[in-house]
Amino acid sequence: MNTGITMPTMRLFSTAELAGTRAAMTRRVDLVSTGGMPIYGPDMDGQPDERVSLLLVDELAVVRINYIKCFFDHDECLYLKKFEHNADFREEQTYYFVSQAPRLILDPGRPDLRAVEISMHFLETGRGVVSGVVRKLRQELLAAHGLINVRNSEVQQLGHQLEALRGSLTWRASRALLDPLDRLLGPRTLGLVSGLLRRNGSKSIGLSDAKYREWVRLHDTLSEEDRQAMRERVETMAYRPRISIVMPVYNTPEDYLRQAIESVRGQIYPRWELCISDDASTKPHVRRVLEEYAATDSRITVDYRQENGHISRSSNSALELAGGEFVALLDHDDLLTEHALYLVAEELNRNPELDFVYSDEDKIDAQGRRFAPHFKPDWNPDMLLSQNYVCHLAVLRRTLLQEAGGFRQGLEGSQDYDLFLRASRLTVPTRIRHIPFVLYHWRAIEGSTALNMDFKKYCIEASRRAVDEHCEALGMRGRAVAGEPLCINRVRFDLSDGPLVSVIIPTRNKAELLVPLVEDLLLRTSYKNLEILIVDHESDEPELLDFYEHCRDNPALRVLPFSGPFNYSAMNNLAAAQAQGELLLFLNNDMRVLHPDWLEEMAGHGLRAEIGAVGAKLLYPDETIQHCGLILGIKEGVAESQFQGLPAHVVGYVGRTHTLQNVSAVTAACMLVRRTIFIESGGFDEINLPVAFNDVDLCLRLGQLGYRILLTPFARLRHLESASRGSDHTSANFSRFRRELDYMLRRWSRELAYDPAYNPNLSLLGADYAPAFPPRASKPWQDNAANSDR
Repeated sequence: MNTGITMPTMRLFSTAELAGTRAAMTRRVDLVSTGGMPIYGPDMDGQPDERVSLLLVDELAVVRINYIKCFFDHDECLYLKKFEHNADFREEQTYYFVSQAPRLILDPGRPDLRAVEISMHFLETGRGVVSGVVRKLRQELLAAHGLINVRNSEVQQLGHQLEALRGSLTWRASRALLDPLDRLLGPRTLGLVSGLLRRNGSKSIGLSDAKYREWVRLHDTLSEEDRQAMRERVETMAYRPRISIVMPVYNTPEDYLRQAIESVRGQIYPRWELCISDDASTKPHVRRVLEEYAATDSRITVDYRQENGHISRSSNSALELAGGEFVALLDHDDLLTEHALYLVAEELNRNPELDFVYSDEDKIDAQGRRFAPHFKPDWNPDMLLSQNYVCHLAVLRRTLLQEAGGFRQGLEGSQDYDLFLRASRLTVPTRIRHIPFVLYHWRAIEGSTALNMDFKKYCIEASRRAVDEHCEALGMRGRAVAGEPLCINRVRFDLSDGPLVSVIIPTRNKAELLVPLVEDLLLRTSYKNLEILIVDHESDEPELLDFYEHCRDNPALRVLPFSGPFNYSAMNNLAAAQAQGELLLFLNNDMRVLHPDWLEEMAGHGLRAEIGAVGAKLLYPDETIQHCGLILGIKEGVAESQFQGLPAHVVGYVGRTHTLQNVSAVTAACMLVRRTIFIESGGFDEINLPVAFNDVDLCLRLGQLGYRILLTPFARLRHLESASRGSDHTSANFSRFRRELDYMLRRWSRELAYDPAYNPNLSLLGADYAPAFPPRASKPWQDNAANSDR
């Protein structure tokens, strides 16, 4: 059974209902998203039973029954199921059940995995055979866990087969034949095949077009009740700013131009003005259409330029018409969703001090079909160095735009990107807000940037110039160079006089791992100003002890003995206290260097005052991704590496495997931190987190101190994960791992519930950027309606 309902946090509230049905009393159950609230049993009439409670922390459900804890892994929803039959629940939030035997349902939210159904007799009276329930829960969840692993393995194998096929001679030959066949047979005949052959690996994760359309149908389609609730809310808003929509126009096809204007006129929020600049269009229909709309709606004003000045000048002409407190940017053939400005106004009512607001977006083709959604992170200034992830919809305070100087000539093609970079320097992160709703449809037609970034190379050149000037203004010693793919920027640093880096490597035995790593550091790393501190945990292998003897004469290498139970945090803290370097690099003993300048890349960013920790892109021996930044709230309720198992060359979701970016945490398998802020943070927690999650904990504490965590994909190493220490899931390590897990869930419950580097429209079942069914973002018009009813 797959109901498609997900409730990350909720309260079950019971009241007497439906008298006369059977001999037992029937209750109404409302599923309310609250978080960390007790279950209200059927016999309590709204009073909690302290013997039975339920707490959901980041998809890890903890059921407390007479102080016995059961952990539910791999669940994204938890709800009560109707007892009489197995009919699927739909999208309603109110259900009925007979109190004799309500059931707890754990639904993985995927059609290939079965839901787990557990009879919850103890909800009736707070009593029951607890041990039997616990045993059945464990059995069912183990079975579900095994099935998930099987499916993931199958998907990974298929991915490897596909990559091998793409590298074959037959595949390359078929690609060489594709273009002439396409011209011969036409796009209708070969359209599907062409699309399959030309799509890169980024389509292997996230949303298929069909799945996205289903997501739109279920979770991004407004009802008339939604529209009415928004209209009523607008009437009660304390702050109703006028929003000026700036739209430069040049020879836009008439149909697209009309659709763009109508998307503005159809806004639920009425306090807008549309400021259009016609950049001396040569197509006669453009002026006719603009004059028609200007005469029809007084909120539409048009400036007809006498000569073509290109996009920056035309945008500035439209900006001169703007009189609103805020300015929204709209391209002449794109579309706003009907609730776009309403949600902007809603955000401004909650936070009137905001200067800069942006939303999620998707693309729309010539037939009006939506596809390729971009579910963005919250403000991510380092991602903005690599690519213009903000893009659409962007709304800025008009005075901020004026202070920034508007759109700059000479950066056509990346004029918005340049503007966002300059505007971000004139405000502070707390005055920049991301709205996690798709509010903009970017027109993807032949030749457009939306369809193919590589089509407009001049955009890329302009973007590098904008990033170079941004780095210079911030005092960064870096310059933008081409990344991979070409539309992604890389900032490279000159570290010819870089400070001492102390490389800290905890180890026990395993000379076959440690010795090649030390050789890589000394011989295959271009950054030479380093010292190596090996923290040895009671090694007794003759080969390794002999290696230590040979290292005695090398002043750049020291061996620090550590005794007692294995404690990764304590070992690293010990070395950090004796390190002499300005930068500390924590490195596992099972690493291999893949390119010489990896440490220069990490050190360049680590020296930036605002950066707390820098992580690298780590690869398995089979050239698949092991680590590319951690997403909170997924694996075991704490964190999981995004894109794990994806082939290293695949660009990932909107290029994120190849993009510099801020994340909430990185792995300490390869983590660089300035020594001063490591001391300021208190170092690794060797009391509560001796082995697991200490890196996540450190990153979150650095975040609390105001530092950003950064992942650079331009530093790559090979990682043989836990080859020395072993897995946390063996019987010997399991108890310790559970204690550390419990500590993290208590200590960081709020932070683990929402990762600002991820998106509430994306699933917490895995870190592969699949859609969340339903999204976790609350809908303010529904929240406001619910509050007004109380």
